[in-house]
Amino acid sequence: MRRIIKFLTLMMTSLVLTGCFLIRGPEPVYVCDYPELFSVALASVLGTGSDIGWYYPDIIILEEDDYGRILFEYDEEFLYPSLLIIQRVEDGYAYFYPHYNFILSAQRGFSWAEDIPDFPDEEMLNRWLELREISREMREGDILESFEEVMEIEREMRLMLEKIPEEPRFSDEEMERLKQANSWNQEMRDTSEFVRVRIVREKETGPVPPEILVEMHHVFFPDASSRISANNISYNMIFLRTDNYGRSIYSTLGSYTQFAILFQPDHSFNPETGILETTDRNNYQTELRLFMEANGWDTPFTD
Repeated sequence: MRRIIKFLTLMMTSLVLTGCFLIRGPEPVYVCDYPELFSVALASVLGTGSDIGWYYPDIIILEEDDYGRILFEYDEEFLYPSLLIIQRVEDGYAYFYPHYNFILSAQRGFSWAEDIPDFPDEEMLNRWLELREISREMREGDILESFEEVMEIEREMRLMLEKIPEEPRFSDEEMERLKQANSWNQEMRDTSEFVRVRIVREKETGPVPPEILVEMHHVFFPDASSRISANNISYNMIFLRTDNYGRSIYSTLGSYTQFAILFQPDHSFNPETGILETTDRNNYQTELRLFMEANGWDTPFTD
């Protein structure tokens, strides 16, 4: 009981200091501003939402055009920052263009994935790598036992990263191309191409049963099977969205790549066409579009 009280105290302290936090439960709840932008990011970018439950994402509105479109930045602790455009919000739903409504930055904020930061000296690098390994080990333990220590270790890691000179995440040219691809400042006429997603404050687990997702994860990462269960699979097999006919896409993160898996309405998948291994973690939009088209995404089923 003492450990639980300690954990809740930490979460309340986070609320006081930031005005925004995540309620950790069966599914963490996002209580910050902009749930419509949060929902678009979750349904657009592969892997988005894998950190929810540990941290809340940063969402920054950059611009709004004359017709209500919003250009915003979405940043989770352990993922590449993304720049997205939402077209409109109506009756509890958010609307956006498919495939090319976002771009990803090659620059990370804080990560202990495969990237090695470019520290100015070897001593700092060795210390950061040591902290990264400690953090990994602690995260596999009981969160009520190690939450405070993990946060302190990762705070030190972030402070170390802040000493590295930071370059702009997105260039003006990249932002302009994204705007042009999303009809920026043009009157909305044909809205039939928009993707519509329900505005949520929780990262949805999707329709595929967790037992099937665990089995699929074991196919990709057999060595991690002992740590993955139906209770925590939603942090490893990340739901993207479902089309109008019941097909669903999930993603999982490898060491240097991102996998997308397309499930049919009966939760089966085609091993020949149902798995995409992206060749570029920062620029896979066309690969993902072609993958979805090859699997009949958003088209009626035929006999």
